[in-house]
Amino acid sequence: MPPSLISRKILRRITGDQSLDMEELLTSSKHMRPQKPFDFFNRYETILARTDNWVSMDFEGKRVLEIGCGPLLGFGPLAIFRGAAEYTAIEPGFDEQVLLDERIVEGYFGNIHQDLSAIYGERNNKAKFICGVKDKTSIIRKYLLEANIEKQFDIVISNSCLEHISPFIESMRMLHRSCVPGARFLHLVDFGSHQPGANPFQNIYSTDRDSFIAKYGLHINLLRPTDIVKAMHEAGFHTYFTKYGYSPDYYNGPVHEYWSSRYDESELFTKTGFVFGEA
Repeated sequence: MPPSLISRKILRRITGDQSLDMEELLTSSKHMRPQKPFDFFNRYETILARTDNWVSMDFEGKRVLEIGCGPLLGFGPLAIFRGAAEYTAIEPGFDEQVLLDERIVEGYFGNIHQDLSAIYGERNNKAKFICGVKDKTSIIRKYLLEANIEKQFDIVISNSCLEHISPFIESMRMLHRSCVPGARFLHLVDFGSHQPGANPFQNIYSTDRDSFIAKYGLHINLLRPTDIVKAMHEAGFHTYFTKYGYSPDYYNGPVHEYWSSRYDESELFTKTGFVFGEA
C-alpha cells in the first residue's frame, strides 16, 4: 500500500471515520478481486452438494436478498448475471459512489462480467450487464431489524454476516416474513472472535459471554451453531447446519464453564459453517 494510503488509513482509525475510502477500496486485493463472488459461492455449493445433496440455486427470474453485502454488492453481480430479476442488499454503510466511479465500474464489475462469461458463456454484453447491476439493485442502508422490508424474496444469502446480527431471534422472525413460502437460503457463518491473531477464538472461551461483550462490545453475537439453528427454527425456517472449518488445534487456553457446560468440543471449535434450508 502506498505511504499516502497508509497515512489515510491510520488517520481514519484515529478519528473513527467509518465512511468508505474509495482510494483504499481501489487498492484492496480483498475487495477488488473479480473472481471472488464465483469462487466463494461455487465453493460453498460444491461442499454442500457433497455433504447434503445440495441442488445449485437457480437465480433465473428470482428476487434475491443479501444481508451484509459489503462495499461491492457481494454476490449481487453473480446473481444478476445468472438471471435474477432483482437484487436487494441490506448494508448500512453502503456508498452508491461505487456504482458511479468508472474505475470500479470497469475495473471490478466489468471484470466480473468477463470472468462469469468465461464460466457460463456470455449472456449479455458488458454494457448490458453493468446496466443490469445498476438498475436491478436496491440497497437498504439499515440494520436487518430496522430494514422494514416490503417485498418477499425467493433467495436469501449472506457471507459472514449472521454472527453480527443482534437481537437475533427477532431479526430472523422479520426475515422469515420477507420470504416467499419455500424460499431457499444459504449463509456462511464465521464463529471466530474476529480479532487479529493465529487463534480464531481469541479471548472468547477464557471468559463468559457477558464478560466478553462487556469488554469487546457486541460486534459479534457469540451464538454457536445450535443456537443459530434453534433460533431460525423458532422463526419459521426449516434449517440445517453443516460444518465447514474446524480449528481445535489453534486454541490452547482455558475454556470457561459457561461454554463447556453448554457446548461440546466439536461445536466450540467449529470456525465456519453453513446454515441453509427453506422458509
